[in-house]
Amino acid sequence: MKLQKWLKQNDYNTWEEALDSGNIHIENTERDMKLWFLEDMSTSEILDILEGVSNTNYKNWEYIEDINKWVFIYQ
Repeated sequence: MKLQKWLKQNDYNTWEEALDSGNIHIENTERDMKLWFLEDMSTSEILDILEGVSNTNYKNWEYIEDINKWVFIYQ
């Protein structure tokens, strides 16, 4: 997804506004996003998420291609 489309879809006017909102988490790679999301979980919790037993917002992040960032929005 392109940045301008992402901003519009998420009701932000600028990238700086999104950053200042405190409602997003940004990583440079999808692997880093996965590590961040799972870092405080037990092995059992991680397996439940990966096996689809636990309903979470895992993988609910988007790639913004023109700035090469992965973005997670806190719900």
